Amino acid sequence: MNRSQGGVGATISTRATRTVREAWRDNPMWRRLYLARTASLIGNWLNTLAIVHLIGASTHVGALAYAAVFVIKQLPTVLLGPPAGVVADRFSRRTVMLTCDVVCALLALSFLGLSPGEDGQWVYVLAALQIGVTTFFEPARQAATPDLVAPRDLVAANTLASATWSVTFAVGTMGGGVVLAFVGWRAAMVLDAVSYAISAALILRIRLPPPGALAGRTVAGRDALGLDSLREAWQYLRAHRRVAHMLAAKGVWATFGAVSLFLTLLGIDERFAVGGSEDLGIATLWTARALGTGLGPVLVRLYTGESLFRLRRSVTWGFVLTMAGYGLLPFANDPWTAVPLVVMAHLGGAIVWVMSTVVLQLTVDAHVRGRLFAAELALLMLMSSVTTVAWAAYMDLLGHTLGEAIWGSVALLLVAWLAWCAAGVRARRVAP
Repeated sequence: MNRSQGGVGATISTRATRTVREAWRDNPMWRRLYLARTASLIGNWLNTLAIVHLIGASTHVGALAYAAVFVIKQLPTVLLGPPAGVVADRFSRRTVMLTCDVVCALLALSFLGLSPGEDGQWVYVLAALQIGVTTFFEPARQAATPDLVAPRDLVAANTLASATWSVTFAVGTMGGGVVLAFVGWRAAMVLDAVSYAISAALILRIRLPPPGALAGRTVAGRDALGLDSLREAWQYLRAHRRVAHMLAAKGVWATFGAVSLFLTLLGIDERFAVGGSEDLGIATLWTARALGTGLGPVLVRLYTGESLFRLRRSVTWGFVLTMAGYGLLPFANDPWTAVPLVVMAHLGGAIVWVMSTVVLQLTVDAHVRGRLFAAELALLMLMSSVTTVAWAAYMDLLGHTLGEAIWGSVALLLVAWLAWCAAGVRARRVAP
């Protein structure tokens, strides 16, 4: 088996592409981590809908009001991403994930003391705290995955993870709507806390090796704040240009980062109501997004197999699908025309997301993995937050239409993609 380091293209398996079933069967520790993440994802969508309900009860609903809901679920990741990466590389990743689950469960229960329409500021505070804690979980999870999955199974494992995100997105959103309608938002928060408890119980049974070269290192002086650790990660990126290029892929895609805002506003347009219901219109478009996200990695595996060269190439073309789908979306006049375009756009988005993750997991050295995945997530959330607010202001304050905002976002993504492609060419020329 040939496994490359530092971004050098290679084929990582000497046999045909492994199936998801084989990956599931042969990696028992990863199965537990997968199930833990699945449980917390379902709770996350319940939590998001409950937060929208609480904020909507005390806020005038316009594009900026919707934008605020999505940004509070992203911005803490930008601020806490770098220290989260240091923590993931310095301490036991299993302990980090366990601690995050327990704290998030307690924060979910803290929402129960709030009153809709009266405690709006505390909704923002608790939501930001919960996302801030989750920021420490995700780099630890992504950095731990290659230690729990055989290299030949990483593509299959990440494909299943992406498909599961889509299923939990659809199930959690629809289920959350039912819970809010018939039981109430407090029940959604309790279920969110239960999902974190299930995740913690599963992670408790995972065995992980220590976090690479940093395990047992004495922390003293300036590096108590992680400054030397961050400098080491930066130097690693400078020495491995192809890794840096792939790490930027999700951030580049997030220049089209107002996806949740655009689909929500499109869904409340009477042209896209389903059965006369705006709520069903929104749900239909969000479900189309979930379908595209689930299908993208499954279909592209037929092309990539486990070849690093093809994995990298698929990321490039994933951007094209996104731009094509959203570029045509403003021409749609009913939900059934819009749905296939949204599916196509998020086929591309999922390809960018999943295949760039696989490339990084295969090529990044274990001792810096946590910091690099944290940096990737922080860049993604920063771009998504900035573009969500910018396009909301473009519509609310400047009076532009949703279609104009979508086309402007596609144009911005095109420019960013071309720059990213040019950077990739330069990175290949200097690669060892």
